[in-house]
Amino acid sequence: MLDEMKKSISKIIQENKQLKKDREVLITRVASLKEEVISVRQRGRNRNNVVLIKFKKEGIRKELFRKKKEIGTLDLVDCGIGNRKGSIYFDEDLLTDIRKLFQKARELRKHGFRYIWFKDEQILVRKSNFSNVIKIKCENQIIEMMAPAKQQE
Repeated sequence: MLDEMKKSISKIIQENKQLKKDREVLITRVASLKEEVISVRQRGRNRNNVVLIKFKKEGIRKELFRKKKEIGTLDLVDCGIGNRKGSIYFDEDLLTDIRKLFQKARELRKHGFRYIWFKDEQILVRKSNFSNVIKIKCENQIIEMMAPAKQQE
């Protein structure tokens, strides 16, 4: 029994040392990230709150979106955030007018457009993998794209 207690204490000490190392790494990472962030604010008061992060450099935001695209789905549990099911989503914080235009552009899915996305402050659409990318500039352009093919000629 004494040997088991010694082993348990030794194991706890090793785990504690590892936790201290992990803590230092996290503190360093957070400190370096704080230097790159201008502001963090929360929007909403429900379970699915939105956290808005404003970065000092555009490149960091682009890198974050690129990495997210590589990773795919990001789960709360995998990130060490609680133990409930859920995912973390990344989205651009769009101005109201641009957000409305983007929502309107998403209606193009019903008219044969397979890809509708926002990148580098531009709304982009594409019918298929092989068709040209179209930059959406105004609502009239979307309305024209929704018109049947006969009317577009």
